[in-house]
Amino acid sequence: MKNNIKGENYLVMSIDNDSLDFLHVIIGFALTEDSYISGWVKKSKAIGTYARNYRSDETLYLYSKADTKSKIFSTIPDWTNQLYTIEKCYKEWVFVSIKYKGKIKKGWLQPDKQCENPYTTCN
Repeated sequence: MKNNIKGENYLVMSIDNDSLDFLHVIIGFALTEDSYISGWVKKSKAIGTYARNYRSDETLYLYSKADTKSKIFSTIPDWTNQLYTIEKCYKEWVFVSIKYKGKIKKGWLQPDKQCENPYTTCN
């Protein structure tokens, strides 16, 4: 499967499991509801999410564990339109990495700060 760029019908997916090198996903075209399939895909830099910290004063926190009470592992002080690469998942949390201002930032991104929809800004 690949994006239908001409028809603006992009692939979207949800991740429900992971292994060392693969993510188990439900994937399909965003505008074609009956096109979804499930299976394992190899992890890559092209699989990711966007962050929802849109306000200029809203710092994004990446945590050391999939829990907002855990230690903050990295911070992103302002919004960026870059894709956060998904490295692993736990329930609805994703462990992400991003190159931000020349430095690699990593950590667990909470579900309500993820924006995976290519058609909206999730705000």
